[in-house]
Amino acid sequence: MSALWPREHGAYGQAGFPLLTALVLADVAVASVLIALAVVGVFLAHEPMQVLLGARGARARREHGRQAILWGGTWVALAVIAGVAGLVSMSPAGRWTVLWPVIPAVIVLVAAVRGREKTTVPEVGAAAALSLAAVPVCLAGGLDGRVAAAVGAVYAVTFALMTLAVRVVVLTMRAGAQGPAAAASRRVVIGAAVVGLCAAVGAWIYGAWSVTVPLALVPGVIVASALAVRPPRATKLRLVGWVLVGTSCAAMAVLIGGLR
Repeated sequence: MSALWPREHGAYGQAGFPLLTALVLADVAVASVLIALAVVGVFLAHEPMQVLLGARGARARREHGRQAILWGGTWVALAVIAGVAGLVSMSPAGRWTVLWPVIPAVIVLVAAVRGREKTTVPEVGAAAALSLAAVPVCLAGGLDGRVAAAVGAVYAVTFALMTLAVRVVVLTMRAGAQGPAAAASRRVVIGAAVVGLCAAVGAWIYGAWSVTVPLALVPGVIVASALAVRPPRATKLRLVGWVLVGTSCAAMAVLIGGLR
């Protein structure tokens, strides 16, 4: 059974922090809980799907294939039932926002079927899908659209930066800090951090969002940039994981404290 739970520990944070933030900020309405359950169902269906697609190897599919069908089907059923019920319970004006997480999720699904889920675009797509799931949850709970978009955007940028920074760390371990792939990824992280933070500051200056948004991005920008510029040794990977969790906690604390 443990073989059918998501393997990447960071994925739990990417799924949990946005949903928890949305549920804390919004009124805990039936619609918001249902949409959150739908997201959880999709998230938990991912690993059984990987087993069935053979991404975990022929042995895993042979030994856990039947369980994967059972549990994968259960989670998909939960996602469909909760999702449909949540959409029916939502305000009609907010229903279209489910497309925000669905579009990057489709990109991830296509990549998984093609066996390319561990490349950059699908990994960033997964981070975006899980982050943007907070938008319909917020709206289903009665939050203003700008606040909902702010929550989704902060987590999407933060998790994308973290994902790219971790790739720099991995590439550095394989080919050294001066390897072409590591150097290119490092430039992408720094560029994305600058653009994301400047865009948030610009939105604050022009009154689209409150100052909470750029402040909530600061921990992710700092940590991702530091990891990209000075990748840690392989022996420090566990510490890196905890630093990323702490970064997500900091973003959540700023969002809840500033937007509530």
